[in-house]
Amino acid sequence: IRKAFEDSAQLRPEPKKNQQPANREDLTDKYREWHAFLLQDKKALAYLESRGITQEPAAHFMLGVRPEWTNPARIIIPRTKYDYSARRIDGKEDEAGRKYMIFGRQSLFNAKMIKAAAAEGKPLVVVEGELDGMAVHQAGYEYVTALGTTNNKELFVRRVKDEAPGITVILALDDDGEGHGAQ
Repeated sequence: IRKAFEDSAQLRPEPKKNQQPANREDLTDKYREWHAFLLQDKKALAYLESRGITQEPAAHFMLGVRPEWTNPARIIIPRTKYDYSARRIDGKEDEAGRKYMIFGRQSLFNAKMIKAAAAEGKPLVVVEGELDGMAVHQAGYEYVTALGTTNNKELFVRRVKDEAPGITVILALDDDGEGHGAQ
């Protein structure tokens, strides 16, 4: 019980933000370890399958699970080597109405594709959720990034202005109030 309480305390956000303090630890080795656990977790794999995500994008984007997080179980989605989100797989929301938590700083998912698309003269597909980005990638389109949350729209605009001014952007955000507002 104490272990579960300590684990759940780690998942609680700061009172004013849905994010933990900035982490400067390179998590690449942890992502590999957590990915190995994902491949053994039937519930997590079933969740990804229910979202249309196969093992290819799960491996490409180094999705994982932290085995000590069982209540609720979460998929780890790396955003950078320092930052990740953890999405619940039970379909429920926490007391604040969230399905995921952000660990580290606010960052975009697969943001390296902003520069890559610009360098190749290709349009960049921008989606809201990381799993949506993986689905676009899985469908065969390489140049995709995800906001992770509509709160990251200003971050995205700054990155494009700094790294790829003039790039063609295809917005494919969620068809809800938040997605419409971000567009």
